Amino acid sequence: MSVTVPHNISDLSITFFARGRPYEVQKSHRHFDAVRTLLLGWAAQERTTEDLDSLIALADPREQVRVASDGKLEFIGGQLVYAGQNLHNLWADKILAFRDAGEQYDPIFRALEDLQRNPTPSARDRLPIFVERSKLGFLPDGRIAAFKGVRENFNDVHSNTVNYAVGKTVAMPREACNANPDQTCVAGLHVGAIDYIKEMGYGWGADRRMLLVAFWPRHSVAVPTDYRGGKMRVEQLEVLDEVDRKYVDELLSSSTTIVRGYENSTNTYGASSTTPATTSSTEPFAQAKVGDWIYIENDSVLDDGTYLVMKVNHDTSDEFRLDVKTGPGEDEVDQPDNDAVVKIVDQVPAWFAAKVGDWVVIDSSDHPQLVTEIDERDVHPVDDSRLKVLSFDSEDWVSNSDVTELLTSPPPVWMRVQEEDMITIEGHSFLRDGVYKAIEFDTSEGDGEDDTIVTIEVHDDSFTIKNGVIKSIQREVDEAVAKGTAAAAASAPVVDTSQDYLKAVVGDTVTIKGSAAIPDGDHTVIWIDEGDSMRLKVDYNGGTWVRNERVLALVKTVAPADTRTPYEQAEVGDTVRVEGSSYFTAGEYVVKRLPAPGELTPGYGGAEKYGLKLEGGITLWVEKAAIKAIVRKAGDAAPVVSTEPAWKQAKVGDTIQLNGDRNQTAGEYVVDRVDAANGWDKRLRVVNPRGSVWVRNDNVAAISKAA
Repeated sequence: MSVTVPHNISDLSITFFARGRPYEVQKSHRHFDAVRTLLLGWAAQERTTEDLDSLIALADPREQVRVASDGKLEFIGGQLVYAGQNLHNLWADKILAFRDAGEQYDPIFRALEDLQRNPTPSARDRLPIFVERSKLGFLPDGRIAAFKGVRENFNDVHSNTVNYAVGKTVAMPREACNANPDQTCVAGLHVGAIDYIKEMGYGWGADRRMLLVAFWPRHSVAVPTDYRGGKMRVEQLEVLDEVDRKYVDELLSSSTTIVRGYENSTNTYGASSTTPATTSSTEPFAQAKVGDWIYIENDSVLDDGTYLVMKVNHDTSDEFRLDVKTGPGEDEVDQPDNDAVVKIVDQVPAWFAAKVGDWVVIDSSDHPQLVTEIDERDVHPVDDSRLKVLSFDSEDWVSNSDVTELLTSPPPVWMRVQEEDMITIEGHSFLRDGVYKAIEFDTSEGDGEDDTIVTIEVHDDSFTIKNGVIKSIQREVDEAVAKGTAAAAASAPVVDTSQDYLKAVVGDTVTIKGSAAIPDGDHTVIWIDEGDSMRLKVDYNGGTWVRNERVLALVKTVAPADTRTPYEQAEVGDTVRVEGSSYFTAGEYVVKRLPAPGELTPGYGGAEKYGLKLEGGITLWVEKAAIKAIVRKAGDAAPVVSTEPAWKQAKVGDTIQLNGDRNQTAGEYVVDRVDAANGWDKRLRVVNPRGSVWVRNDNVAAISKAA
């Protein structure tokens, strides 16, 4: 019996029903014509389930890939999933390239299988970015091909100590490789895309050789965020061949899927080791690498202090091996005397490691101070002031050299109080437990529980209180509630108050009983006076204050507004709208990952500037401020994408977004009539406060379909 396929064909789309579900093929689909031709001739001959599978594969290549992978590879809600693990969408592009080239999927499936053995999440996430940039393919066994530039003697360019002879396997301990993708010229076996090799000159000079190497996905360690994904670090690689630079373009054009001729590797899972590059001298100046912090003392030019190494000079005189950063400009570097380099500093300086919201100790003050602003340009350890800090009621920029310590946890609550804060006190000798306003500070006092720093306002009077009676700060409590995180709540302990009058906020309904001024019953809170014996004003008689003890119960609470920014609300899988980013064009992107604690390094933006990793051609961190809205939560159905302009898609009842002109104010309007014959001027009529008006097609910016 022939298989039937119910279908509908138009000039712009095709819809057919097969295996219990509908398939839609838009005019822009690469196989639109092939699907149309197959369906138009479907009834002309006997059709089998194999024909049906071919039709589905044309309409939805993902199904073909799923079958080829024995069900390990699936597309779930637009996310590529292999053996239960989410993958970068660039893997889908590579798989489709295999299909278009008529290749078997085995090499890429072997690579994906091996990738699951990689212990570094960021390496697993960023590996496809390098694969895409390298323009090379996979070996049949699943390894990934890359280029490597070496010296004329086949030794590495950096130290001239590690040999990369053809046929050799080079390895180093994984723990010795730097896995941080935000750091570039650091420890690891470096390979690159051809663009990177050319730009950096590693394999392109007269005394350089170009090598073709291969590595297993599990051996990838980091793809740096710099160099546009064209460089990476691995722990082990095999040197396959030397490449004549005249034939590099030919190699690239012929190997976008599979690099053939190297199938018989003896290093399927071997791990022969070669000693990593080292410098023979044990002096600090000789051991320092790019990205290290070094302490300089008694230099002929530079002040004593801790400096960031920007470059290692291998071909200059022995006196000045290192370039260090001294200012914000690219050319603001200097070369210290080698003998002035006292040591390589184990930890990043506190003034450089600090982020907004951190607490630091300044040598001119006994009290920790809160970092409120950072100037990324100020990197000189003595002359610059990178941090602006707040101490109680004053805010100032401080010299980098004055920052002595970065606290790993917040200081006691009384040292976190700011001017005008509402603070909760408990256990005072004559003041009632409750919430009061901090109005003055005496920073000359000690910071123990029995010392006195804060003065509070009580009605029209003021009292200096002991530090130990301060239990929480309302500002921190509000922030902890808004974030909903245990960590935030832990840093801002909330006093347990059972009195309902203390829990009520404006908009809540409270039950009042026994008041001389207000009838018994339920009333709405319209005003609050913290710290007073009559905290609540309710809506009776235009507004009446009620004594705290007359508030019997909190009946109904209003849902607190979510005051978090879109960045703070976003979760993995959400679709967000991005505008004003330096790296992403304006549009909608899926959140790939949130940063782990401490993952984003503080320099050059860091965690105070960047916050989400998005999918958009390549996976990058995006600026927090560029996240303008959450368009769709993870798991929500994505809208059907159409190539038709919004004015052409709209139907009666839809809501359209208009750009303003001289006849119509910008905003959202409901369509009440469609002139289907008008495809050049005014197709849609919308309802506005004055009635109805026809709008120009080119002013229709977007459409929201009616339910």
